[in-house]
Amino acid sequence: MMHTCRKLRNLSKQSEQLDSASFSLMYAGLMLLKKGIIKNEEAINTIKHHLNVYKLPKFEVFLETSNCKKILKELNKDNKLYYTLLSHL
Repeated sequence: MMHTCRKLRNLSKQSEQLDSASFSLMYAGLMLLKKGIIKNEEAINTIKHHLNVYKLPKFEVFLETSNCKKILKELNKDNKLYYTLLSHL
């Protein structure tokens, strides 16, 4: 999702070739980024607050694994990058 957002942003910079479509592409990228941020924050809160919102089997077991901690770390790191990208849009 975020890769597509970046591609749309880069594509929208070609305003000479795309004319008014570049604004639509930027808007689509922005909406996709906002959706991605919301979903990423939802995943972070799911782990942080031990909420099995996706009804995953053995979710409680997953929360105790080292993989869970690694995933949470990556989600938080990604979140910072997403907000940086948002500031550029």
